[in-house]
Amino acid sequence: MADGGQTSPIFHYTISLIGYGNLGIIGKNEEMIGNDVKKYRNLIEQYLGRKKPTIEVTELYNRMGQKLVKVLLFSSNNDTTKIKEIHLSLYFGPPNFISLNKISGYELVTNNSDSLNFRPLSYWNK
Repeated sequence: MADGGQTSPIFHYTISLIGYGNLGIIGKNEEMIGNDVKKYRNLIEQYLGRKKPTIEVTELYNRMGQKLVKVLLFSSNNDTTKIKEIHLSLYFGPPNFISLNKISGYELVTNNSDSLNFRPLSYWNK
């Protein structure tokens, strides 16, 4: 699509899930989100086909208080591949700023490279 997917129902639904009226707060605009939706959709189709992705709602938070939800796209035990896992990290909250039913950020993560950024809430409340 020449418009980056902005006319698709998936795009409009995705935009409605984002907790900020101003997308610039998360460093995105509608075109960027449209391209991300298209890229992630292609990854899901490539690695999962018709299977549903595994979604893990964690009890982990980053230092800003955003809750982590992982959507597993790819996992391999093959010793010859550099990439062992790809997941889409969805961030919700922090609840005092953004409702926990709205996305406040997202990124594609390989090999759990973000694991040191997320801890139980008690870790951050020390």
